Parts: sequence; C-alpha cells; structure tokens
Amino acid sequence: MALFGAVCFAQEPQKPDCSVDNHAQFWPSEANTSGDARREHYQQGDLELCSYVDGKYKWKYVSVNAHTLAEAKRRKAAEKAAKAAAAADAKMKTENAAVARR
Repeated sequence: MALFGAVCFAQEPQKPDCSVDNHAQFWPSEANTSGDARREHYQQGDLELCSYVDGKYKWKYVSVNAHTLAEAKRRKAAEKAAKAAAAADAKMKTENAAVARR
C-alpha cells in the first residue's frame, strides 16, 4: 500500500533553470534523446528550448498551439472593440454636453 501512495503522489521532474549548462537543450528532457518524444511534445505545443536571448538564458517555446493563437487573437480584437466603444461613448457625451450648453 505504501508503494501505491508513493507512485500516486510522485511529482513530475522539475524544469531546471535555463543556463549555459543546458543551453540548446529541450524541455521536457526526454526530447533530447527521443525523436518520438520530441515530435509529440512539439505537436502538443509544450516543447521548450533553452535559448540565449537579449543577454539572458530563457526557456522559449519551439511551437505554438494554433488554438491558443486564435483565442489570443479573438481576445485582442474584443479588447480593441471595447476601447473603440468607450472612446465613441466618451465623444458622444462630450458632444451632448456641448449641445446642452448652447
């Protein structure tokens, strides 16, 4: 029974800090040695590469899930529309106030 508990609560390996020691390595680390694992993680959009960017080592995603991009695009469009509506509303209030003063 104790073994069952240990297996159930085993944590996934912690992603190491991106540094000079693992520069140009993939995360999850199994992708460094297995082409199948690399392809699977790439297709899922969770494959990362330790890269040197702007003077710092950073984990960067190698691929992006198209659904994530579409959601972000819709969210950005909705925010833009809300700002435009608020600006139009403010302009209308200003014009109405000017007419009321006449």
